[in-house]
Amino acid sequence: MQDTQIKVLLVEDDHAMRDVLHKALSQHNESYQCLVAKDGNEALEILSSHAVSLVISDVMMPGMSGLTLLKKIREKHPNTDVVLMTGYGSERVREEAQTSGCNLFLEKPFRITELQRCISEFLQRRSGGFDGTLSGIVLTDLIQMCCMATLSTSIRVTNGQETGFIHIHKGEIVHAGTDTTQGEQAFYSIMSWGKGKFETLAPVHGVPKSIHSNWHSLLMEAARQEDEKQQLEELPEQKDQVAVDEDEDKSAPPVRKILVVDDSLVMCNALSEIIESHSSMEVVSVARNGEEALTMMALHKPDCITLDVNMPVMGGSTALKHIMIKDPCPVVIISNVASDGWRNIMDFIMLGAADFLAKPKRAKDMDDQRQTIASRVFAASQAKLERFKRTRLPAGPASQKQPAQILPKKISLVCSGAGGHWELISLVSSMPQTAQSCMVFFQAMPSEFSRRLATFLNEKSALPVFPLSDGAPLLAGCCYIGSSEQTGVFLRENDSLIWKEDASQQQEPGEALALALKSATAVTNERVVLGLLSGADIDEAAQTIENDRGKFFVVSRRPQDCMVPSPLEKAIAAGLVDMQEDLDSIRSILADS
Repeated sequence: MQDTQIKVLLVEDDHAMRDVLHKALSQHNESYQCLVAKDGNEALEILSSHAVSLVISDVMMPGMSGLTLLKKIREKHPNTDVVLMTGYGSERVREEAQTSGCNLFLEKPFRITELQRCISEFLQRRSGGFDGTLSGIVLTDLIQMCCMATLSTSIRVTNGQETGFIHIHKGEIVHAGTDTTQGEQAFYSIMSWGKGKFETLAPVHGVPKSIHSNWHSLLMEAARQEDEKQQLEELPEQKDQVAVDEDEDKSAPPVRKILVVDDSLVMCNALSEIIESHSSMEVVSVARNGEEALTMMALHKPDCITLDVNMPVMGGSTALKHIMIKDPCPVVIISNVASDGWRNIMDFIMLGAADFLAKPKRAKDMDDQRQTIASRVFAASQAKLERFKRTRLPAGPASQKQPAQILPKKISLVCSGAGGHWELISLVSSMPQTAQSCMVFFQAMPSEFSRRLATFLNEKSALPVFPLSDGAPLLAGCCYIGSSEQTGVFLRENDSLIWKEDASQQQEPGEALALALKSATAVTNERVVLGLLSGADIDEAAQTIENDRGKFFVVSRRPQDCMVPSPLEKAIAAGLVDMQEDLDSIRSILADS
């Protein structure tokens, strides 16, 4: 009969310590069998003849050290967890152990109960879930799955004689190491190997945090480096000619290459015509589904992709994931907001889509739609995707502050454009309950989506979040989500502050903002705080701000942190911005204003 009992191997050269630990781990224990070895060589013999789940080894041993044993276990028995214990712990030893794939490092003296608890946790984790193998999957896919599922794990990667480890903690890549490098350099080195083997191991506890970039940026940068490397290898003889051509074309503005993806040929043609009405854009190809889009993207290397959501063969969601991992490119979602599809749009935004637009409709002014779509696609084509940071949203507040029927003394307005959706979501979802200002957010998005976004954020925020609707009272300590398409003013009416819309006076988005800003200064004695996020274009409101400069305090996100920084850079150059801050500081300013 096959022996199926779980086995734990204790490796300790000190006879007395080995007996004490063996007795403590074996006594009153039926969940596993404790085997013992006096040195590394005996341990390897036991490992070759028994299926051992966990090895607990001393570091300082004659002949073969615990560190050497650890490396041999990783080579021959990669799925075995390893705990190292030592009374001579040093930072160098600890770092070498963690880099080599040690799951836990215990410093003597420790309590027997602590060791028993560690064993119990390791074995409990092994007993849950499924065991199995995955075929047809590449390393980037595995990392993406682990990060999106917010897992903690370690991945061992081998390429010939080279070995590397990537450590993931709660969905973030925190450390990587090879025999020669550590941190981000090691991560990019591992990702550049191109071939080899990998396996997931138990998470390593206490691993040093040597990587601070988010996983999305790391994978995109690794893909960019690999793409650049391949291009240099394929075209070495053209290097000098390319440099000459670039010098000759410096004076001409670059034409942005756009790939249009939609399962409707009519919509493909309509979008192509709209996009090419912009003098600095050309449509290089169209695709009818996500699978075709990936082929066309590899062929044409577009600067931006417009992507529909619902398509046959491969839908927009799957296509976006492939795009962002394998060959990152700015993506604009152009789709209709169906009643059951708005949460899909949220997923697109959280995956890194630069912007979201509604499909053009014949019932609306086509000139306005043409201008909006063309300008927004062009802005998105300049997005810097390496600055996108995946936001981990809270599950929802334990308790939400109830809206007090208090007239706000202060008003804060926030404008956001291409690349700013996830910044707005991050701000609102983590706003403190102590905020007293009335905060109104204008996002460049279809007005019907603003109501959906407000509902979504109200589930995540500690503050009440409402859609900015006509005639509704505006209260202190509340957030209101509006669209840049909305035209209206702030009014005091019967001891209340309200937002009043006038559909008969439709304005351009910039002009509508100017109208809102001017009315805000008329209903408060305090300076109006204006926050600017990625892609916020305030050109049309510039004169209003300049005319009443003392009534506004303008704070912008730092351009170097934005996906689409050019509108903010323009506002800063015009002297309209008082401060440039990160998101945390902007949140504090809005809450305290």
